[in-house]
Amino acid sequence: MSKIYSSDLRKLALKVVANSEKQKKDDRVEDAAKHVGVCKKTIYLWLKIDQETGSVDSKTGYRKGHSHKITDMEAFKKFIDENSDLTFKELALKHGSASATTIGRAIKKLGYTYKKKVMFIPKVTKKLVDYI
Repeated sequence: MSKIYSSDLRKLALKVVANSEKQKKDDRVEDAAKHVGVCKKTIYLWLKIDQETGSVDSKTGYRKGHSHKITDMEAFKKFIDENSDLTFKELALKHGSASATTIGRAIKKLGYTYKKKVMFIPKVTKKLVDYI
């Protein structure tokens, strides 16, 4: 994942590019990259963003997570308490709007443990199976 640079660093890099005495844009960008400590491609990206938007501030508010299907946790807790004998798949079918994985995550968020064993094999039987 890429690193988010501060707005101050971005503005400093653009200021170095603008105040450079060199004629070629590539040389100015290279000087700014060395001065600030980022690659040239990053400086070019910031120049493009500044030209398009007029600001080089980093984006905010885009990491909000996935849309959650289970929003009312109190009602979901009541639903789980009433149907505690069902598996995740059965709970998902009964709930209707969420998958078994979503049900599992919500149960974990509530702090419940929800372990179901489909088939229990005693150790004695298991040892006999190994010899056959």
